[in-house]
Amino acid sequence: MELKTGQEKQYVTSSLSAHSKKELLYHDITHTESVVAAVKQIADHYQLNERDFFAVIAAAWFHDMGYCMARTGAMHEQKSAGLENPALLYITNR
Repeated sequence: MELKTGQEKQYVTSSLSAHSKKELLYHDITHTESVVAAVKQIADHYQLNERDFFAVIAAAWFHDMGYCMARTGAMHEQKSAGLENPALLYITNR
C-alpha cells in the first residue's frame, strides 16, 4: 500500500468548505489545522514509523468530519470515524 500523505488534507478541506455550518463556531478548517499541527508534534516526538504517522495525521484531519454530515453535533466522533475508513482507502489506493 502506498501512502499518499497530503491528499487527506485536500479531501477534508474541500469537504469542510462544501459542508460548513455557521453554528459550528470552532469546528472549521482553522481548528482542524491546529489539531493536525499538535498531532504532528506529538508524532514527531515519538518518532512514529511512516504508516503510524500517516494513521494519526489522517485521524487528526478527519476528527470533526462527522459535523459535516450530521444534522447536529451528536455522535459526530462516530460519524467522523465512519467517514475516515472509505476516504483513506480511496487515498491510499490511488
